[in-house]
Amino acid sequence: LIVTDEGCKFKNADSDKLLNLSSLSSGERNFIHLLFQLCSCKSEYRIYLIDLPERDLHEHQQVQFMDALKDITKDVNSVTIMASHSWIFIEEVGHEGIRILHDPDKVYVK
Repeated sequence: LIVTDEGCKFKNADSDKLLNLSSLSSGERNFIHLLFQLCSCKSEYRIYLIDLPERDLHEHQQVQFMDALKDITKDVNSVTIMASHSWIFIEEVGHEGIRILHDPDKVYVK
């Protein structure tokens, strides 16, 4: 993120090109918005509730999101609860970090 006289711009990681927020895709704008929300929390203990963060994100952006989430939460007392259909998030978190919550009275198709 680079703040200029014309407003905020974003630097493309693959080049030196500066991009306006309006030129980004909806997925990229959602990605940036969510990361700003995650970073803005100042409390000592944090609970993050994230619903379908993969929506509008390409696979490589999903990996970038998980890397950023791990970086944001590594030095704080936090719990992240995330609903997702993405195999990429499962792979990135690892099976030891996943808890599947369900109603035992309901029948689920496997």
